[in-house]
Parts: sequence; structure tokens; C-alpha cells
Amino acid sequence: MNRSIWRYLVPILVVVLLSAVLLKSGYPAVAGLPSSTIPQANASTGPAAPGAPGTSSQGTAVQVMPTSGEPLDLQPSFTNEAGPSAITTPQATAVSESVAPGTSSQGTQTQLAMAPGEPQDDPALFASIAATSRFYNIPGSVLMPVDSATTLAYDYMGCIHAKTGGGNLLNAPLNLPEGSTLIGIRLYYVDSNATTDVNAWITRYNLDGTDFDDLVSVMSSGDAGRGNVWGDVDPTMNVVDTYSWRYVLNGRVNSATNTLQICGIRVMYTPPPGCCTYIPSVMRQALP
Repeated sequence: MNRSIWRYLVPILVVVLLSAVLLKSGYPAVAGLPSSTIPQANASTGPAAPGAPGTSSQGTAVQVMPTSGEPLDLQPSFTNEAGPSAITTPQATAVSESVAPGTSSQGTQTQLAMAPGEPQDDPALFASIAATSRFYNIPGSVLMPVDSATTLAYDYMGCIHAKTGGGNLLNAPLNLPEGSTLIGIRLYYVDSNATTDVNAWITRYNLDGTDFDDLVSVMSSGDAGRGNVWGDVDPTMNVVDTYSWRYVLNGRVNSATNTLQICGIRVMYTPPPGCCTYIPSVMRQALP
């Protein structure tokens, strides 16, 4: 009977003795990470200020922020941010209600209006060009005054005239694909005024607003009423470069009267190769 009791007690005593030896030797009862591997805030200064250089998202200084790279929109080929033109910043003069021929879209005498050429948007005259070209066409009613002194009135069918501030500029964005080739512009107007005319331009502005180019200028003539006029874009500035320039359609009616109206502006251009032609990504198989 005594032997049976010791048979059970001996293993229990062995386990108890082994546990006591392990605890005395310093091994933790629960396994965990050594305290030295846990990031600690600097004891002298406390946690780093949020957002400080080298501070991690968790408010500690255990990580170093990577050095930022070069801006991806700075292309090596565009080192002259002022654009190809060396024209100094134009200072606009006071624009009268009647703008003389040769006046730029900005009311200065720095650029002369181009004489209208042959109407290349006439398919009968230029079939090969018209076949590959596209048109950007806006009504006059989308033009917005750049000066609060100008108020506009709607004359129906897309035409507008100025009620006040007729000598101020009107404009609208010209959004064309990068690399497009501008061909020309056609202005649709009403001009039954014997003393002044209606103007339109394609204009580009440089990035910091210190320079501009009128790529083409057209003007109504006579006082016969409704008409249209064509003008060729300057071939030295006809490729659309949206990295360096901002493009707009500018117009001016030159007098606050309903005898001078802008009804629409149409731009003729050729898109770059590979642009603007798409096929369905999934084609339905024809039934047998």
C-alpha cells in the first residue's frame, strides 16, 4: 500500500522541483519579445513632434523619411518656362470701344493681325486637308467676359452682343489634344455697324502669365449684317503644346450695341497620329 502511494508522489515531486529550479534561474514564465526590441520614445525629449522630419506615422523617431524625388512634370526639353517667344511682358493699354485693325487680343500693338488666307475648311477647295481634319466649334453664347464691367445679352441662336463694356475681351477655353496641328479659325458674326467691327483670335498664354501669342486674328468687314471670315494660324506656332501654354478663344465686339454680335467660332485642326480613333474593347461575335 505504501509503495503504491510513493509511485504517484515521486513524479509530482520531480515536476515541482524542476519548476522551482527554472523560476530561480530567471526564465520568464510567459514568452515575449525582449524589451530592447520595442521602440521607445526618447526619454529626454518625449515623443517626437507629429509631422517632424524623420518622425514615423506612430510619433516615434525610429524611421527616416525617404528623400523626395524630382517632380515628374518637369520635362528636360522644356527648360525655358517663358516659352519660345522673347517678347517682354505686354502692358495692356486702355481699350476703346473701337479697336483698330492690328490690335492684339490683349489690347496692345505688339502683334499685327494676320491677313485671312484661303478658306482651308472648304472641302471643295482643300479636300485632302478637310478629310483628315477635325473641328472645335462653339456658339458665341459660351464666351465669358473677363471684366465685370461687361454685360452680355443673348440674341438667340447662339449669338450675343454687349450691353455694356463692349471694348473688353470675351473668351472660352480651347481644349485640343496635345500635339494637334492648328489650321485656322472661322468667325461667325453679325456686323451691321459702319464704324467698327468684330474680332476673334486664337491666343495662348505662357505658364506664369507674363507672355502671350495671338496665333491667328480675324475681323468682320463692312456692315452687311450676317457673315463669316476665315484666317490661317501662324505656321510657326501651330502645334498644340499644352505643357508650356494655355489656349483660349478670344473675341471682342468693340461696342455695346446689338449691331455687333458674335454667333460662333470654329477651329479647324488635325489631331496627332494615333489620336481619337477607337475600336470597341470587346467585339461581339457575329451569329452564323
